[in-house]
Amino acid sequence: MSATSLTTKTDKGSVQSAEVGLNLLVTLAENGGDLTLSALSAHAQMAPAKAHRYLVSLVRAGFVEQDARSERYTLGPQAIRVGLVAIGRLDMMEEATNALYRLRDRIDETVLLAVWGAHGATVVRRVDASRPVTVNARVGSVLPLLRSATGLVFGAFLPRDTVEPVLTTELARAREGSPPALATTEQAAYRLFEGVHQRGIGFVDGARLIGIQSFSAPVFNAEGDLACALTTLGPTGSFDDRPDGPTALAVLDVARDLSVRLGSFKV
Repeated sequence: MSATSLTTKTDKGSVQSAEVGLNLLVTLAENGGDLTLSALSAHAQMAPAKAHRYLVSLVRAGFVEQDARSERYTLGPQAIRVGLVAIGRLDMMEEATNALYRLRDRIDETVLLAVWGAHGATVVRRVDASRPVTVNARVGSVLPLLRSATGLVFGAFLPRDTVEPVLTTELARAREGSPPALATTEQAAYRLFEGVHQRGIGFVDGARLIGIQSFSAPVFNAEGDLACALTTLGPTGSFDDRPDGPTALAVLDVARDLSVRLGSFKV
C-alpha cells in the first residue's frame, strides 16, 4: 500500500498518512504560512518529492494554496476557517484556570494568573499550595513592574508605550526610596526587561515581599501578543529558585502549553 493512501494505518489504528499530512500543515503554519517546497520539506524533515505528494492533496482539499507565479505554498481558506472556528470557541480564562491547577498540582506551590489592566499587572486567579503561604497577592491586586516577577514579564513582553505610564509612576516612587525597586531609572528598567525577554522568565527574590521568591512566564495568544502571565511563588528556603530547576521549568512548560492552546506559535 502506498505511503499516501488514506487507508494506511499504524498498529494503533491511526491513519498514518493523515498524521503526516497534518504535520506538514502545522509545519507550514508554524513557519509563517508562506514557504517554498524546499523550505517546507526541510522544516518538516521530509523529502521534497514526498512532501509534494501530500501538498497536492492538501491543495485539493483547500487547506493549502500554491501561488502560480512564485510556486510558494500558503495556508488555504479551509485552514483559516478551521482556525477561526477554534478561536471562536476558545475561552481563555477557562484554559488559563485549568493551566493554573495543572501547575499547582505539579509543583505544589501557590500560583497566580495575571493580565494587564488599567493600572498594571492585575491578579485575576489564584490557586494556593497545600501548605499555607502568607502572601499579599490576592485576586484584584496590582503587582508592580519593578518589584515582582509578574511585573517584569509584562515589562519585557508588552509594547513600551503600554507599560510606560505605569513605569513612569513606579520610577518616580523608586527614586524617592519608597518602596525600593530593582531599578530607579528608565534605562536600568528596560535593561532589566530585556534580560527577562531573553531568558523567557522573570524571577525576584524578596523584592516585593521579604522572604518570598517568585518565577513568572509569559503566555501568548493567537496573534503572538502577550495574553497573560503565569506566576508561582513561595517562601525562601523551601522554594526552588534554581533557573534550571523543576519549579522554573514547570512554569515555562505550562505557560508554553497554554500558549499553544490559545493558538500561539510564539513558544
